[in-house]
Amino acid sequence: MPVRQRTTRHQRPILSKVQRALLRDRAIRELLDLARDEGSNPFVAFGPATEAELRRLWEAGGAEALRLWIQSHPGTRPSIWWRVVAPTIAGYTGEVPWRATRGNPDPARQRPILARLGVLEAGK
Repeated sequence: MPVRQRTTRHQRPILSKVQRALLRDRAIRELLDLARDEGSNPFVAFGPATEAELRRLWEAGGAEALRLWIQSHPGTRPSIWWRVVAPTIAGYTGEVPWRATRGNPDPARQRPILARLGVLEAGK
């Protein structure tokens, strides 16, 4: 009797710890440590080489990264979001409010832009 294999409609690519950390703007030191732990090339830890690779990385893990990001940094978005997602939103004028203070995003600069674009999470 033949055995049916179970298939899923949308198989999400498996992201490495380095790729997940990159999506969440982790510090370079952490990216290098993760790359070393995974046995991957530490120079690759700094991220995709092209905009197309960056978009593919966001498509693969951006939704989960954004959910985790908003929990930790409400009213802001990670830098990769400003490069990949913001330009696709009507009304975005190219501003890049990514002036971090001690490694943290500045909500005072990002909130007004996110609100104007209609993507600021409710209650923030």
